[in-house]
Formats: sequence, C-alpha cells, structure tokens
Amino acid sequence: MKSLYKMAVLIMVASFIMGPAWSHAEEWTGAVEPRTTEKMVVDALIVRPLGILGIAGGALVFLVSLPFSALGGNTDSAFEKLVAEPAAYTFSRPLGDI
Repeated sequence: MKSLYKMAVLIMVASFIMGPAWSHAEEWTGAVEPRTTEKMVVDALIVRPLGILGIAGGALVFLVSLPFSALGGNTDSAFEKLVAEPAAYTFSRPLGDI
C-alpha cells in the first residue's frame, strides 16, 4: 500500500515538473500551425476589418486621453498600446497568421 502512495506522489511530482515543459514544447521545437485557406479567409473577411475598427477606436480613446497622458508623461506608451499595436497586428502580419 505504501508503494502505491509513493507511485502516486511520484507521478504527481513528475506531472508538476513536466507540465509546463509540455505546454511550451511547440515553442521550443519551432512547430507552427500552417496557414490554411480557411484561416486566410477568416483573417481577410473578419479579423482584418475588426482590426481596422480597433485602430479607429484606439485612436479615438488615445485622443480623448491625450491630456491626461501628457500630464502623466506617458503619451508614447499610450500611443503604442492604443494605436501602434493594433495597426501592427492588422497590417504587418502575414495573412492567415491568427
């Protein structure tokens, strides 16, 4: 009976140690999901137009918050998060790379 408990504890410890490694195995091996036709269509018809709306919304929020950002001295980081990152996501990545 003690050996059964030891085996269970050993399996639990191994799963706690190896779990994070297994979750990042794709990143370590460089395996990437292929861009399929379906992903490209969804990207072109849904994700990119939503990205353009996100840029417009982020620009609007940036303009409204500009006085407060200027007072706080963080206009660069506000612009980066609200306008530049959505623009890069919308226009800089390959089609279908969601």
